[in-house]
Amino acid sequence: MNHEKICDELTDYVAQISNADIQKDTPLLGQGIVDSFNVLQIVAFIEEHFRVVVDPEELPIEGFHSVETLANWIRGLEKEEVFS
Repeated sequence: MNHEKICDELTDYVAQISNADIQKDTPLLGQGIVDSFNVLQIVAFIEEHFRVVVDPEELPIEGFHSVETLANWIRGLEKEEVFS
C-alpha cells in the first residue's frame, strides 16, 4: 500500500477514536489527542488493517509522533513481512 493511502486510513481512524480533527503531521502524543489506551487501539488497527505483526518489544514510541511517522513505520513493517 502506498504512503498516502496509509496516511489517509490512519488519519481517519485516529480522528475517529480520538474525536479530534487531525492532519497527517499533527503531533499525537503529549497533545492529549492519543493516550495509552488509544496506542493499543492503533496497534490493533495496524495489525488487522495492514496485515502486519507488531512486536511489542520493537514498538517505537517515537513512531507515534504523528500519522506520518506511523505510516513510515508501517511501510517498514510491510517490507519486513515481504522478506520474512
